[in-house]
Amino acid sequence: MSLFEKSELFDSVYGTYEKAIDEGKSQYSALKLSRLEYRSWVNDFAAGLKQQIKVTNILDPNEKNQRKDKQSKDFHYFRETYFPHYYSLDGKSKLQEHLEECYYKIIDKYKPYGMKFAIAAPRGFGKSTDVSIVFPIWCVVNGYKNFITIFSDAIELAETLVESIKAELEENERLKADFKEATGVGLVWKIGNIVTKNNIKIRAYGSGKRVRGVKHGVFRPDLSIIDDLENDTNVRSRKQRDKIEEWLDEAIDNLGSVDDSMDILYIGTILHRDSVLARKLKLEFWHPVKFRALESYPENMDMWEEFSRIHKYEGIEASHNYYLEHKLKMDEGAVLLWAAVTLESLMRKRAQNSRAFQKEQQNNPNSENQKFDSSKFKKISHTQMPKLDRVYGFVDVKGDSSDGDYFAVVIGGVSDETQKLYIFYSMHKRLKGRAAVLKMIEIVKSVKINILGGDKNGGFHFYRDWFKSEAWLKGIKIPQLKFTHHTDNKEDRMGEMEFPINDEDVIFVGEHQELWNEMDDFPESDFDDLHDAFTGVYDLSKIKKLKKGSSKRTNIRHQRPKRNTTRRGRR
Repeated sequence: MSLFEKSELFDSVYGTYEKAIDEGKSQYSALKLSRLEYRSWVNDFAAGLKQQIKVTNILDPNEKNQRKDKQSKDFHYFRETYFPHYYSLDGKSKLQEHLEECYYKIIDKYKPYGMKFAIAAPRGFGKSTDVSIVFPIWCVVNGYKNFITIFSDAIELAETLVESIKAELEENERLKADFKEATGVGLVWKIGNIVTKNNIKIRAYGSGKRVRGVKHGVFRPDLSIIDDLENDTNVRSRKQRDKIEEWLDEAIDNLGSVDDSMDILYIGTILHRDSVLARKLKLEFWHPVKFRALESYPENMDMWEEFSRIHKYEGIEASHNYYLEHKLKMDEGAVLLWAAVTLESLMRKRAQNSRAFQKEQQNNPNSENQKFDSSKFKKISHTQMPKLDRVYGFVDVKGDSSDGDYFAVVIGGVSDETQKLYIFYSMHKRLKGRAAVLKMIEIVKSVKINILGGDKNGGFHFYRDWFKSEAWLKGIKIPQLKFTHHTDNKEDRMGEMEFPINDEDVIFVGEHQELWNEMDDFPESDFDDLHDAFTGVYDLSKIKKLKKGSSKRTNIRHQRPKRNTTRRGRR
């Protein structure tokens, strides 16, 4: 069961903020108004939830002790017994089974240290209900934890989860009948901040908020729950992703006691291939697990493609009838995360929007504009690189950039034997004026470059005379300089590198993580200096003037057609 729609909450809160700004109110006033709107929204939400909770039947009081004993060791029994309004679907999903395993490890008071869990789960599978509401309540009524913190992308999301916990403790008659000492209005009962009757604190926080040194009496947090820490907007920026991860590692990870006993449970949906959650899923000490709504696709996908076509152009009823007619064959090979979520319903979502299905249900997000995937680039070690016949470098200096003075260099060489371009050097750092010139001198001294290029509108062109003068004073021979004035679209030019890379006409030697990051994020990257320089090296490698009897140049398949070529001009 989905507790509430995030879009509904955001429309209410942020819509109020934007309207106030449009009306000319100050940012402070707009924030105050949006906060008042949230209080009104969350009060209505809590009232509706309380009404829903009240309709559940009371349990047999004669079996109270048996229930309490069983639930303390069986979380699924706790789910079904005290929260039938959430768990109405038949069966148990594989996600729920895994979460139970995590919960039992978290409450184990004999484990030597706190544990971290990173879990990617599909939308609509009740992950927030289970992890951020029912599990904390289980910890409260059994006294498993003393101070629980809940983190979400926005403070309002985390606070709404705490409001849901409050509603259960206030109105859930089943809980109140068996756990009188822990239920009802507690010692502190505020929006996003509560202390229960049995003195257990639960506090909500938004992403990036200051949380250092928080305590509940003598207790530091002993359980931190992170629920959907990113959103579709901030996850697009590598700078924002880095900022959120740094905050998680420095702030959340150090909230607990000095004995490292705090547990962290991080759950969400992967919104970007390099999201903070995706990064944690690569670290084994986070005990990473990624779930997909459709764990294995059906064997007869051609029939499902026909299903998609019928759904789009003939409607739901026609596609449903087609599925019923061919159900046995269409179901073959499919493995579902949860039997209660049918194959037809999932494939219908896929038919409606394949990209959204991949991200929201399969935890496999891809930008619709993504051109590069560095994990698939052809890479070799320096010892595997063949002899290079010509070496090219390209310098991109952003001396007038609002982001600072960035200096990017990429160097690659061509082997006539393999007819491929090998990228073996890349560097990106903040350097100004003379420091940038001296770095260029250092590079040409250590690497024999045949042609060194740059943009006519770039900082290197501005520094060229300074560069020549410094090289002459130091007695260093400089390569041929070539400056290019591009008239075509920069994004198109950089995007064209997709083809030679896919054909393995470009090979990367050693590690070039910053360059690969820029290319992975293209065209939504915060920086493109290295990517631009890399494109420049590739262009230089294609314009080599042939000497008599020399080999033909590389990458001939991706050569741009010459302009104004006439029969008279041919030789």
